[in-house]
Amino acid sequence: MRISLNWLRQFVDLRGHSVEELASGLTARGLEVEAIERAEGSLDSVFVVEVLECRQHPKAERLHLCEVALGEGLRRRIVCGAPNVREGLFVPCALPGAKLPNGVSVEETSIRGEASAGMLCSEAELGLSEDASGLMLLQSARAGEPLSAYLQRELPQLWEAREDVILEIGLTPNRGDCLSHLGVARELAAVLGLELRTPHYALPEALAAPLEIRIEDTGCERYLGVLLEGVEVLPSPAWLARAVEAAGARSVNNVVDVTNFVLFELGHPQHAFDFDRLQGEQLIVRRAKAGESFEAIDHSHHELCESDLVIADAQRPVALAGVMGGAQTEISEQTRRVLLECAAFEQRSVRLSARRHGLHSESSHRFERGVDAHGLERATARTLELLQRTQTKPIRVLAMRAVGELRPEPAPVILRVERCNSITGLQLSAAQMAELLEGIEIPVQRLDEGRLELRAPTFRFDLEREIDFIEEVVRCYGMDRVPEANPVGALGVEHVLRKAAVPGKPAVEATVLGRARLEAETRVRHLLCDAGLHEAIHLSFCSPKQHAALGFDASDERAQAWRIVNPMAQEQSLMRVSLLPGMLAAVGRNQARGNRSVGLFELASVFVRTAQGLEERLHLGLVLWGESCRHWSSPARSYDVFDLKGIVEELSSWSGTSWSYACAEAGCYPYLHPGVARAIMLGGHQLGAMGEVHPRVLTDFDVQGPVFVAEIDTRQWLGVARPAPLLRALPRFPGASRDVALLLDEERGVADLAALIERERPALLESWEVFDVYRGEGVAEGKKSIALSFVYRDPAASDAEKGRTLTDAEVTAAHDVLLMQLCAGLDAKPR
Repeated sequence: MRISLNWLRQFVDLRGHSVEELASGLTARGLEVEAIERAEGSLDSVFVVEVLECRQHPKAERLHLCEVALGEGLRRRIVCGAPNVREGLFVPCALPGAKLPNGVSVEETSIRGEASAGMLCSEAELGLSEDASGLMLLQSARAGEPLSAYLQRELPQLWEAREDVILEIGLTPNRGDCLSHLGVARELAAVLGLELRTPHYALPEALAAPLEIRIEDTGCERYLGVLLEGVEVLPSPAWLARAVEAAGARSVNNVVDVTNFVLFELGHPQHAFDFDRLQGEQLIVRRAKAGESFEAIDHSHHELCESDLVIADAQRPVALAGVMGGAQTEISEQTRRVLLECAAFEQRSVRLSARRHGLHSESSHRFERGVDAHGLERATARTLELLQRTQTKPIRVLAMRAVGELRPEPAPVILRVERCNSITGLQLSAAQMAELLEGIEIPVQRLDEGRLELRAPTFRFDLEREIDFIEEVVRCYGMDRVPEANPVGALGVEHVLRKAAVPGKPAVEATVLGRARLEAETRVRHLLCDAGLHEAIHLSFCSPKQHAALGFDASDERAQAWRIVNPMAQEQSLMRVSLLPGMLAAVGRNQARGNRSVGLFELASVFVRTAQGLEERLHLGLVLWGESCRHWSSPARSYDVFDLKGIVEELSSWSGTSWSYACAEAGCYPYLHPGVARAIMLGGHQLGAMGEVHPRVLTDFDVQGPVFVAEIDTRQWLGVARPAPLLRALPRFPGASRDVALLLDEERGVADLAALIERERPALLESWEVFDVYRGEGVAEGKKSIALSFVYRDPAASDAEKGRTLTDAEVTAAHDVLLMQLCAGLDAKPR
């Protein structure tokens, strides 16, 4: 949303407040100012000149040699190619050294052999409009006068537009009320504690001409139509064109520009029909009929479906309701009678039609977020006033029809002061909360010291419950002023843990609180991290293709996954029955990015269809692929199933239960290679399975093998835990590695290396390791070669805003210093 500071000043007195202060205040309120756009270039070196003489350039047909006066006794010769240049004109002239808003730097130069000491300018070159057809002609001007002084005196509105500042504001979808200058001004007035000058406009009296408007579908709450006569379709005056262009629209003509102006000012979309081009001189709000088509005002053609809400005349659709008007009834220079539409359409209907036909417009953007049906009269009255200002002849209001009934105002909501303070951590009184809410025009009735009765304004579609108003209180108070406090609470949910029977002892069933369960899960995470794995967290959904790739038999309870009614995407339309799809997808992403190994675990829920309905189970998934960790004491090797088995046995040992392994039943784990698959057993129950993923499955996931996986149900063995760890964010920027081999005396150990590296450790060094020790040919007796690998990374690499990627020069400099210190401290030499 582009917001003009000059426009805002019509609603709020912003004198004494800097642009940066305004941007900071809006951002703190949740209206994030993403960019500040100021006018480029300067007019300081642009002056008014009088053209004293104008003659043809001897070597160029389209150029002229102009003698201009820059005040008494000051003359310059300038080569000009403008078609409208002639003697006696007063025009702007940029002197050598000027840098114009269009990016041109003016220098004294020679053009086709003739000296030129400046540049005569058009409005486009000065950044005052898009008119580049000829020189800007100045009336009542004085030669030698600075152009800025002339504009401030003769064309103050143009000067203000030139000096305007545009704020680019990013809005969340729930804040449709701020998709207007008035809405932003309301927030700004509350931030600064200033008075909001809310405009009041009155509709004129209408004649009694016949006008038929019907609403035949609930997709339109209210429709206001005004029939006008005597409208002149003209180029927009400069102030109007500049205003709509500042807001990001293209100036078309005075009628279209006025409707856009009101949209940007008050947030109410409107549309103007050429009434004489309507068939039957009537408008009907209805759903499209089978086989109907529509030509939009941008001349794109669309086949309508029966769920599209349209505005139609007696025979055909003439507008896609809330989205875009039709080409058949658009305003042209021949238009004399205009039917002005101002309506409130259902948000969902507009959103679906706009997406279905790929027609996103300023109107649909607002209707999708909600338009206040109570503001139609004000927006229409403002439009009529502005239309009259753009022409000299009077406009007659022939007829005015409002159809549809307004929905009842929102029911009152009780805000409990104690509840608000408990949630937000604030200590505000009822009077303070009332003052904050009234600042953004929320009606407040104070019931007592502990309660407020609130009503959501009709322009705030996002305020429905008490919690919504609590959010408004803390937003208006200032999120940055909320005190920091650690959350305090107790978990009272009970879980039943069962430990299988062991020889000589019965099965044990114990009930523990949810806190112990969380500690148990944390302990498992620590154990697996200590084993060299990384935790993965995936969405609880999968695609039908991924689910089918697992190959479950139709009789298996896992074969029928629960389908989501309103998925975010087709790839996330099923609730997962296994952790395997997410784990294999993670392996594929790592392979695509050139990583040499993957070791992941995930402790998360799966959702299985049972006779009782949807059952949620906590599973543990493991996956290994690629090379195991490099170490100098052994050659590099690939993961195998025994690496996976070792991790599973570590879990078994930790749980205090004895797990065994058995051949998997046929068809029970079809995603595993039949020759490398084992069921994990606890007593007579299957906890899960481990093995190598079947090549068929790898092909479906576009993953290279071999890949080893295990999936274990945790319900029968998850037990005691240890305190939660502190977590550190993963780096967001890549590191850089350097390898070096050092020739050392035989008596020197790695401990000497470690001590020296840690003592002299550069700030950029993230980690290091020894990956090879060599003795033999090429190495003198009594010496050995130790190969080390160093990884360098920005210390703030986990912070997206402060971190960065190190340059090669920075890494090399840090590495060379460390290498020099190692050689000096250990009497070593690079090999």
